[in-house]
Amino acid sequence: MNLRVFRLLALVAFVLVATAPFRSPGAATASAQQAVVYRDEYGVPHIYGDTAAAASYAFGYVQAEDHLSQMRQNYLAAAGRLAETGLGTSDADALVHLLHIPEVGQAAIATMPAGDRERVEAFAAGVNKYITDHPGQPAWMLPVEPYEVIAWVHSGNLLPEYQLAASELPAAAALPAAASSPYGSNMSAVAPAKSALGVPILLGDPHLQWTGTTQWYEAHLNYPGVNVAGSTFFGWPFINMGATDNVAWTMTNNSPDNADVYRETRNPANPLQYLRDGVWVDARAEIVTIKRQGQPDLPVTNYYTVHGPVIRIDAAYAYAASMVSFDLTELPSAAFHMPEAPSASALFNPADTPKIAKWNIILADTQGHIMYVYNIRLAHKSESVDWKHAVDGSLSANDWGPFLTYGELPTKVDPANGYLQNANNSPWNTAPDLVPADYPSYLYPGNFMGERARRAVEWLESKPQFTVQDMKDMSMDDLSWSGRGLAALIGPAWADLAPTYPDPDGSVAQATALLSPWDGRQSKTSTAVALGRQWVVDFFALTPTFSRESIPAYGSLGAADRTKLLDALVTAIADIRGRFGVLNPVWGDVHKISRGAAFPAGGGSAETPGLRMANATSFSGGVYWAAGGSSYQFVVAMTSPPSFYSIRPYGESEDAASPHYADQTALYTNNQFKLMPFTLSDVIAHSTGSQIYYYDPPAPAVGGIAEAPAETTAPARDATGGGRAAYALGGVVLMVVAVLAAGGWAARRRGRG
Repeated sequence: MNLRVFRLLALVAFVLVATAPFRSPGAATASAQQAVVYRDEYGVPHIYGDTAAAASYAFGYVQAEDHLSQMRQNYLAAAGRLAETGLGTSDADALVHLLHIPEVGQAAIATMPAGDRERVEAFAAGVNKYITDHPGQPAWMLPVEPYEVIAWVHSGNLLPEYQLAASELPAAAALPAAASSPYGSNMSAVAPAKSALGVPILLGDPHLQWTGTTQWYEAHLNYPGVNVAGSTFFGWPFINMGATDNVAWTMTNNSPDNADVYRETRNPANPLQYLRDGVWVDARAEIVTIKRQGQPDLPVTNYYTVHGPVIRIDAAYAYAASMVSFDLTELPSAAFHMPEAPSASALFNPADTPKIAKWNIILADTQGHIMYVYNIRLAHKSESVDWKHAVDGSLSANDWGPFLTYGELPTKVDPANGYLQNANNSPWNTAPDLVPADYPSYLYPGNFMGERARRAVEWLESKPQFTVQDMKDMSMDDLSWSGRGLAALIGPAWADLAPTYPDPDGSVAQATALLSPWDGRQSKTSTAVALGRQWVVDFFALTPTFSRESIPAYGSLGAADRTKLLDALVTAIADIRGRFGVLNPVWGDVHKISRGAAFPAGGGSAETPGLRMANATSFSGGVYWAAGGSSYQFVVAMTSPPSFYSIRPYGESEDAASPHYADQTALYTNNQFKLMPFTLSDVIAHSTGSQIYYYDPPAPAVGGIAEAPAETTAPARDATGGGRAAYALGGVVLMVVAVLAAGGWAARRRGRG
């Protein structure tokens, strides 16, 4: 046997082992639907299902495999079952019932199209199968009910709206707002004429906390008619942002005014009535029962007016929150079908009302279009009312009108400049062709830009065409707009003021020499970042005459601002020297990511934003610990098939013992992307193993939980057409060919309990 043949046979044997389904107990039934899951070298699941339900079943199973504890706790919180399981308080449970979060989950399951309901049931069944396959779980690890999954998705929209409504309460009536998430993000797209490939290229980069409810999970789902890859929040049953064979999309927070508080005048003779156009009407009461571990059940009465749930009551008034997502049940179905769109514009019928509450959205498609949508579920409202404060609810003239349609929202397809960008800035400077006067004043007051958006525009105007690598480099850009702008001023300021400015130990001169050449970049190897970022913070705390975004040339500075540059430097010197003993620590030595080990990291921060963000939320042991910021960066070129690259700060698994707990962290901190395999041949080529799952739809479902037999080692059925399951042997041939070709968040009355 010659060496070439021996190597080929060895390769085939290796691939057979790598791609063969894992052995597991159980047997398939005749009615079972099959899904094959391939895990790539980063543990990302690529799920090929005979049906959407089979793919959903496997999606539930693999998510549970990677982060069961967190997703189950999320479901219990959204279902109002924390006190029941001993994981939280009855107050938290009462809140979600006041907001109808569990109730919306139940209503959605009952009313959604049968096929969509089957997907949710299958997803929950997959989670439950994992639980039963792994005994020894804590007592609170109860079987997941399908409505809990939808309640968890719904809470992601509604809780921020509740927080916004609560923030508009009078100060004397203020209550703690729900925990917030630091929504931010960047996104951009270049049109074919501005792309070196001649096709659109899209960049997504949501800025969120890296743990908790905003943690991402990456996956690839393939079933008849759909091939979609991207990311979603832990426990969500669909892809949130990513790409299909036809369309890629990403989102940023648009901070919409999509919730308001109405001040309801109470009847002194009957406090359960409120005034409407001169007539006393009854508030609606709903009684819910909160189950409590080791304690009697607690009945809670919640009240509602025509405007929504009552979130605060005082002597004269009740305050009701109007929220655009309250009792909205259509979101899950809209999300399930989003990947079926043949083009970007097909997703947004001008006559339709948005089912998704918020988000700027940028899309690109294989038809060569890029598109921006200021997506918001927003009611027509009087422009003479101050919607930032509690509104008089006794006048029906102040009520919300119908919701705006997509045809009434800012939208732009194929802008003349060849690109779109949004970094939480206004629609008017996302697509400059959009004119504020064409829209209601409450839709987006003002014209906010921001440091990150200015840097993005600078990038996109820097060259006539962009490659995929250019878009990756832009995504990783950590330059501080304000840092670079101030650094250009410090040298001239010191040269002017040095003769009279006190500097007894030479520290100001030393710091000036360090910062004068700083270009604002916040790489992990820089020695200027620690001092520079603190100096920027201290300087703007002195309220200069200009903003972070509009730093003038030195010759335009007044004397007071010139002095403030040095005054801020003095305080920054004291801070940094107090922390580190020196002025110039290497940034990666004092700014790290903790994920099993400590990884030196660069990146922007809340103090000095960059496009690439790695925001430190704590300081201990002489280190700033980054725990939020760029949470899922991806670049997609709309070739056929799309070319998809992504990276996250952590790995795919929450099991610290898993090889996929922190395997992306090193890439992330080195500003590198990984390939997201998108075609079957690439999936097979990058597979480290596969497993077959069988979903047997229950008839009928018991307790809302679908039962299914275990995975089996039966061979995958023949794949015919897009979205069908793949076969190990076919994968072997494809991989061999590929290798050879390549060469190697509330008010209530309580009863006694």
